[in-house]
Amino acid sequence: MQRPTLKRKQPPPPSIIENKVDVNKPSLSRTFMEGISLGTGSALGHKAMDIIFNTNKTNTPKSNDVPSTFCNELKEKYELCLTNNMYSCKEFHILLEKYCN
Repeated sequence: MQRPTLKRKQPPPPSIIENKVDVNKPSLSRTFMEGISLGTGSALGHKAMDIIFNTNKTNTPKSNDVPSTFCNELKEKYELCLTNNMYSCKEFHILLEKYCN
């Protein structure tokens, strides 16, 4: 007794391979965009938590809270910096504007 032979179907032709652009390819602009989105998301998350838990704390003292001795010493150091031209006096100027006005 002979077994009946099975006809095998021919396999389908290979699918056409499209040239796809790899969107995950690293680039400088992609890195910037990811950094911006991460920073924005983090800031929004922190703000949301501050609103929910009412923890709006600032680490910088108000100008009324700064003692006058600090401002006097800062002014002296700023003037010394300007007269001696030791280095950039921008930091002293910023502190004076922020705390001693």
